[in-house]
Amino acid sequence: KGPKRRKQQQQQQRDCPCGGPRSYAECCGPFHEGAAAPTANALLRARYSALAKKLPGFVVKTTHPTNPQWRDDAEAWAARIAKGLDRTRFTALRVVQELDLDDKTTEIAFECDMQPLSQRGQGAKAIVVTERATFVREDGVWYYQGGRDINAETTKGVASPHQR
Repeated sequence: KGPKRRKQQQQQQRDCPCGGPRSYAECCGPFHEGAAAPTANALLRARYSALAKKLPGFVVKTTHPTNPQWRDDAEAWAARIAKGLDRTRFTALRVVQELDLDDKTTEIAFECDMQPLSQRGQGAKAIVVTERATFVREDGVWYYQGGRDINAETTKGVASPHQR
């Protein structure tokens, strides 16, 4: 039981939370350490991984100022996001559709599975959030501009981690 569990934990450390085929160190890790995401899709995956790894500062840093949830006080905003992340486990990301609107704007529809930590174990139900997100590129840097929940009727009353 011990060696098998250790092997599973090592595999989880290598796997990237975004679900990509590469390890975290080769996938989203470099973006969390300061490298610029080369595409909107890469930024979406890095933001999801940041939520899964409880890195609210990355979420704040990669949000465009025109986003309605954007705040001037980045430190307080990151602390508020962190509170939500402490209560949530992110379990899967699926990109459903990607559409380049122009050379500086991309829209991505995605689904992410989240689970309140208070509902762990067998029988716990994941919350599936489906969002259509807009990403914009300014001076070669991609930002999350905003999104809309395209399944609001199934997530009514569940705050997104950005709102917590």
